[in-house]
Amino acid sequence: MSKMIAIIAAIVVVAAGTGVIIYGNMGNNDEYNGPVSIELKDSNNVTKTYNFDHPLRKICVVSSNCMEWVQILGMEKMVVAGCDLALKEETLNRELFKTAKNVGATASASVEAIVESEAQLVINPTKSGLADAKIAELEGTYGIHTITLACNGETMMQDVEALLKIADSTTANTKFEGYKADCDAVHAKVVAAAKDAVEKRVVMSTVNSSKIKFYLPTSELGKILTSLKVDNPIQPTDKSTVYATYSDETVTDLDGEKSFDFILVRTMSSYDLPKVFDKNKDYFGEAYANMQCVKDRHVYSFESDVTSGAMTYIGEVLLCHLLGIEIDLHAGDLVDQFLEKYGFNGTYENLAYDGETYYGFRA
Repeated sequence: MSKMIAIIAAIVVVAAGTGVIIYGNMGNNDEYNGPVSIELKDSNNVTKTYNFDHPLRKICVVSSNCMEWVQILGMEKMVVAGCDLALKEETLNRELFKTAKNVGATASASVEAIVESEAQLVINPTKSGLADAKIAELEGTYGIHTITLACNGETMMQDVEALLKIADSTTANTKFEGYKADCDAVHAKVVAAAKDAVEKRVVMSTVNSSKIKFYLPTSELGKILTSLKVDNPIQPTDKSTVYATYSDETVTDLDGEKSFDFILVRTMSSYDLPKVFDKNKDYFGEAYANMQCVKDRHVYSFESDVTSGAMTYIGEVLLCHLLGIEIDLHAGDLVDQFLEKYGFNGTYENLAYDGETYYGFRA
């Protein structure tokens, strides 16, 4: 993970005729109510200066991943609106966002509702977000800016930097420093544990619309596996892709060349651990029973949320458990601590399943 660059909002007063422009968000200082300019980088590495008539205090979030980070950073008071998916996220502390206006489903969010919320900035996801026409209408007709932030995957830390600039809050910076300290401490233990790990041949897949897709080494999870001394036989033909879809015969042939040590299958939101496990079993058909990793019970379905977003560092520990890498940490305990520290609801009692047994990986 990249080192966080300390964010110090530069406050520069520039005389411009009769007007005064403030660079920075003034720490949401209620005493100042004039125009401000904030430079932000989005998930596509595009840097843009956003000009506001007044200090940025009201945002609309149409991304559940970003809403998770809004809660972690304590930015909930800025949220005046959100999409249905973000506001109804199961683990979100909805009490914090009870006054936020629901603007509808993510991709079909209502421009009218966003305008009514008085949001100054819309945070849009990188996929399935607001259509370009709606973004243009918000900007051109109503002067409401939009920024695209994934708050997940490889740009996550960069996107959080943008959120910290949007918040311009000592509290948010302090909360992030605490998160980063936890993340770095866990990652250091994972690196130390992986040093003595024996290389293993592993394929990792996920289920999407009943299809099995395999993670390539170019994906975020693929890179984590590589750091854990995993040989991934699923190789990309295009380095820009992160998934590959193959026939069962193709993957079975790869196993025949040199047996897989493990098969790992990541759940999706609509599939639970047993269902995903069975989808993987069905994919391989008759060949499944003869695979060595199946005989060794080295096939696992595992919880998706723990290996994505702000909990990705915990996912590294979970993968150590699944691959038999000894580490003095318990993924389940780390999840419990994360949820409690940042005020999220819910529990993750089971983190993995091998067809017979559930695993919570708690001390």
